[in-house]
Amino acid sequence: MKKLNGILLAALLVSGCTGGEMEPKSITNLEAAKARWAEANVDHYEMTVEQRCYCPLELVQPIRISVKGGEIVAVQGLEKAIEKQDLAKAELKTVAKLFEFLDQAKAGQPKKLVERYNSLYGYPEHIDYDGSARIADDEYVFIVRDFSPLD
Repeated sequence: MKKLNGILLAALLVSGCTGGEMEPKSITNLEAAKARWAEANVDHYEMTVEQRCYCPLELVQPIRISVKGGEIVAVQGLEKAIEKQDLAKAELKTVAKLFEFLDQAKAGQPKKLVERYNSLYGYPEHIDYDGSARIADDEYVFIVRDFSPLD
């Protein structure tokens, strides 16, 4: 009996069973990420976005954005105030705009494109892009964290 209990315990440990819900399967490609995002059906959310690019300086900082109906409705700089709110709303990217960026990046056969997706909702958590070795200011890094769906 002890041998059977030991085998069962070993099988549970190997299978990763924790008694709770299983983690969502990781997402490894853009189409699967878009499908997971569509399935999640999140229309109103907040997230912190950090972008590294040749952008206006006030946009190169962690920024908390609120999105409703696909539009950015509020922005807040987490290191310094954003004076040009309209510019920020036009330049920052919602999840849908991040997916559009990835579609365009992949179509252009970039020098570098590294992407990572959130396993629960499918949104891009990290994008590292360099379009061409010959162009000095076409690099972008987008980091999304603290994502929170809202009612």
